[in-house]
Amino acid sequence: MIKFFRKIRQQLLTENKFSKYLLYAIGEIILVMFGILLALQVNNWNQYRVFVKKEITNLKEIQKNLKSDLENQLIPGAEYYQRSLDSYDTLLSNFYNSPQSISEDSIRSLFLRMVLPWKLVFNTVAFDNLNSIGIDLISNDSIRENISQLYGYKYRIILNYHNVTVTEFREDFVPLLNNNVNIHKVLSKSELDYLKNELEINSRLRGMVYRRQFLRDYFLDVKPIVEQLIVDIGTEIEQMKNLQ
Repeated sequence: MIKFFRKIRQQLLTENKFSKYLLYAIGEIILVMFGILLALQVNNWNQYRVFVKKEITNLKEIQKNLKSDLENQLIPGAEYYQRSLDSYDTLLSNFYNSPQSISEDSIRSLFLRMVLPWKLVFNTVAFDNLNSIGIDLISNDSIRENISQLYGYKYRIILNYHNVTVTEFREDFVPLLNNNVNIHKVLSKSELDYLKNELEINSRLRGMVYRRQFLRDYFLDVKPIVEQLIVDIGTEIEQMKNLQ
């Protein structure tokens, strides 16, 4: 092809057709520039496809982690704390605020269900990886902001409050309880009297109930946010697939 164009140039120069040669030279320059621009456009398109693929991969991982959090933490965690609060209500009605009307075994099992904290572990692997890459990889402003708000604020509130609850339970409540009651065996009358009448243990018990109410409510508040974000990410992924 190069030899063909060179032959045309030489022929025009030989025939002394300078004006035609000039037009030809301009046309050849335009053709070369067009080829360069086309090559750049193809390169940009390939880079864009790589970017889109990378974004889709990260969105899928975030979505997978959110589904795991929803199914393994938020839903069962809220149910767990609701059962804990139900246990407290049962004890209030049948032990604390009235003569004992339930068995010692029931008191023991209700008490344990009421005080044991939920084992909370959010799956943040995908978000941590996204942060290391740069969260600006997510091109959708709304989804990027919602992901940042969820992991950087809402999850953090739950985790901080949960950690405070666990620390209080292990370092404050458990030693006080173990020094006066063996909750894992049949309770004696003195142990039952302590659980029912001791102001210090009852005060700390009400504090833990309050914390469980907060955690249950926050789990329930965050649940629809996570559900909607899962849907939004799914929609975004499908739209981006069309751009590949």
